[in-house]
Amino acid sequence: MPKSMPASRGLSRVRLAAGSDTTAQIARWALAAYALLAVLASLHPFSGWRDPGVPFWAFIDDPLPRYLTQFDLVANVLTYLPFGFLAVFAQPAQRHRALVLLLALLPGVLLSFAMEATQTYLPMRHATWTDWLANSAGTLLGALIALPMARAWLNSPAAASWQRQSFVAHPGLLVALVALWLVSQLHPSALPFINGQFVPLVAALLQQWLEIPLRSSPLDVTRALSADQFAAVDTLAAALGLVTLLLLARLSLTRVAPRVVLLLTLLAVAVLCKTVATGLQFGPDEAFGWWGTATQKALLAACVAAVVIAFLPGWVAGSLCVLALLLQMIFVNIVPENPYFAATHTRWQHGVFIGFFGVTQWVAALWPLAALVAVLGRRWREA
Repeated sequence: MPKSMPASRGLSRVRLAAGSDTTAQIARWALAAYALLAVLASLHPFSGWRDPGVPFWAFIDDPLPRYLTQFDLVANVLTYLPFGFLAVFAQPAQRHRALVLLLALLPGVLLSFAMEATQTYLPMRHATWTDWLANSAGTLLGALIALPMARAWLNSPAAASWQRQSFVAHPGLLVALVALWLVSQLHPSALPFINGQFVPLVAALLQQWLEIPLRSSPLDVTRALSADQFAAVDTLAAALGLVTLLLLARLSLTRVAPRVVLLLTLLAVAVLCKTVATGLQFGPDEAFGWWGTATQKALLAACVAAVVIAFLPGWVAGSLCVLALLLQMIFVNIVPENPYFAATHTRWQHGVFIGFFGVTQWVAALWPLAALVAVLGRRWREA
């Protein structure tokens, strides 16, 4: 009996390491996605570049900003807090705490400095050392919050066992895409829960470059659709978007994972994100403005689909996911704009969030393309 103890402990360590590796891989992909969002939000709208005639580090010597507000400080701290949090979980569990803290803080400080320095060349952005310090403080705060949590999670046999049983090998990119889908819901859209409307954005860019008027939709059938028909379009779009999300999430789960529970939980999180996003966009009074008959039907269909998708074989879910991604990109780009949506939601509270919503618009537009590449790449590697 004593001779079997070392082998048992060795197996336990291997399983613990496998679980911590899964967490670190997911955190690394999430960190990379969050860093990309931070770059896009900091440099939006990417136009009007000019040379101000000062070095890029000149903002460090600037006096205290005259119109510095408490909201600006808090927003800049909170913006980089998730960066520091994810940076801790992205590191190996065996690493010394001081080194983990340093390697979590340093990238956030450097990224924030790079963004402030680059904003020097953008007329619509203003580089300040207070933003840099607030971002750095947010990174440090996120890292300090995550440090004890990461130690407890990464060294927990129960957590390692749950991860090993729930997620397939190398699930990081798929989980990060699911998280980006939730982020994409923060952009106001006439069609709920569906992404991929890149034609209007591309048309606007081409129109700006070529100075030729282009239509944002290949079909102009606005006058041919009634309010009831637009409601049917909303139902179909929302159901298609949610089913696509569920299929993608299914690809990251193993056969023995509690797939029904996890997929239904994902739907609940999607509803929460949509509610919070609508409140930010149009004010708290209209937080449930998206909750209509059309979306209720779509959510009911998605709940039924979640149960079915949970029991699909992985290759079937992958094939259906590719098909759903292609269908939603076609569908969302040929459907005309809904005038009833514009008439109902007249108070878009973009304000200080205009840069953030500009980024989420591109995330929503390009998400199906990124997901399609990820799914096809994964299937190619597994073939």
